[in-house]
Amino acid sequence: MKRRQLIVLVIITFFVTFLICVLGSQSLYFAQHSQASSSLRREIAFGALLPLHVKDELQRCGSAQKHQKGFLWLNALKYAVEEVNRKWNRQLYNASLTLKVRDTCNDGQIALEQALDLANSYGKTVEISSSRHDNASDDIKQVFGVISASQNKDASTLLGLFKVPQIIFGRELGRIVPQNSNEILQSVSVGFYKARALADLIKYFTWSAVSVIYSTNNREDYEIFLRISNIEKLCIAVTARLAVGEMDSTRFERVLAKLSTEPQSTAVIVFIGDAETKELLQSVKNKKAIPHFTWILANQQNVNCFQGSTLHDTLILIPQFPFMEGFRNYFNDKDDAVEFSDVVESPGGQSSCLNIGTLDSPSERRKEEIQASMNSVYLLARAYEKVTQSRTHRLDRAAFSRSLALVLDVLYSQNWKVFSGEWRMKENMFSLIHLQSNGSVNSLVNVGTWDSAWYINHLGLRWINHTVPKSFCGDQCSPGHIRVLKDNCKCCWSCSACHYNQIVRDDFTCTDCLRGYWPNKDFTKCEFQWRRTFFDCTLAVLAVVLVFSFMVL
Repeated sequence: MKRRQLIVLVIITFFVTFLICVLGSQSLYFAQHSQASSSLRREIAFGALLPLHVKDELQRCGSAQKHQKGFLWLNALKYAVEEVNRKWNRQLYNASLTLKVRDTCNDGQIALEQALDLANSYGKTVEISSSRHDNASDDIKQVFGVISASQNKDASTLLGLFKVPQIIFGRELGRIVPQNSNEILQSVSVGFYKARALADLIKYFTWSAVSVIYSTNNREDYEIFLRISNIEKLCIAVTARLAVGEMDSTRFERVLAKLSTEPQSTAVIVFIGDAETKELLQSVKNKKAIPHFTWILANQQNVNCFQGSTLHDTLILIPQFPFMEGFRNYFNDKDDAVEFSDVVESPGGQSSCLNIGTLDSPSERRKEEIQASMNSVYLLARAYEKVTQSRTHRLDRAAFSRSLALVLDVLYSQNWKVFSGEWRMKENMFSLIHLQSNGSVNSLVNVGTWDSAWYINHLGLRWINHTVPKSFCGDQCSPGHIRVLKDNCKCCWSCSACHYNQIVRDDFTCTDCLRGYWPNKDFTKCEFQWRRTFFDCTLAVLAVVLVFSFMVL
């Protein structure tokens, strides 16, 4: 019995020793494999074309004088890169993001040379699983895309010829970003979130149709809003444009006359500058015989310079940049030569209403550029993540360009909130200001806040007619009438009566009834009416009898 127990004990000891050896070797293998994996950590480089210095008197670049806006953008990009790398570290993503910055010295020729350098470093095909370039110098490291300011028009065109994916930020993007391009794409800034806030405001107040006024200088904001409106299936009844250089005194009278063609579409979204807005509101005040409009001012910088009206409601959308304080601290810690307040903050004299229309707000413009440059990094990083999830483990130009375009398409879809929140995109909040007036005194009342959705204080809203104004286009047609669209607008129509022996097949079509059948009272169905048929047949027989009688006589 003892011998049997001893044999069992020996077998158990041998088995436990074997397990310890196996598990120990596996732990050593996984430790070595993990160390090897960390050594294969790939550096993902994105190019950046920025004006970092100003040419000296001898036209030399790289002087001691810094380009303040360029360093502002550079620090915004670095801020976003560090956020992406922290996110990837938390997710144990085996990659890190770096920037390959090229100084354009605010010169078009130098920008072209630097763009050509970035184009040469953009490889045609890259093995994602390979790490042969991880220890390469910055001069030979391949880039996967380029971030560029909108002022580098020719350089962006050159990169586009080489099919290098680009994200452009800044003003006047319409002259750079071509339609239906997968290589040159527009970053996401305050204009996108403004369009989202306006769309949510329209749905909040259940306006089935709105009208729009925009100027040529604000065309980009209007086009973004138009795209969001199409996605959200919103109706734009009337669109009025103010052209550049149109300065005659009757231009706003023509705009008001055009708006009056659809008097029931009373909510009007305004994408024009401060000076034009002031002139518009004054024209509205002077012109009495117009419908009651609700003006939504979307591009105003100095709200204290506008006069309210006792006949019309005026709402003002004010953007907020909640992420700016964190970036201010980062910027001041990173760069001692350039002060944040010197680049971003507006001079005190610029708030005067005497200068309205003569000066653009550099503060708002700088904040928009900071926001757009940061979001460029998030979009490129997400595009890289998406393309690396493919099974081919190969990254070519077309694949990355398609991935970047798909990422932007997600933002212009119903799932934009999930994507924007996941990547912590630099979003805007908006305040809704109600400009109230009793004829002599104006007051600005904050009545709402937008943070991906509207929170409205209805007690603060004092509508002129004491109720939420209605805005629609096209009456409900009475029975026996169909809709006739106006100017190919699917949401605006007039009503037209069908023929007396027709029924309404749908909202736009009348259909004949067969002989002997007549429409019912609702004009929805053809019915056989024997009395009417008998009466008609009797009249026909009598007519034939009379004809034959005259012939015989």
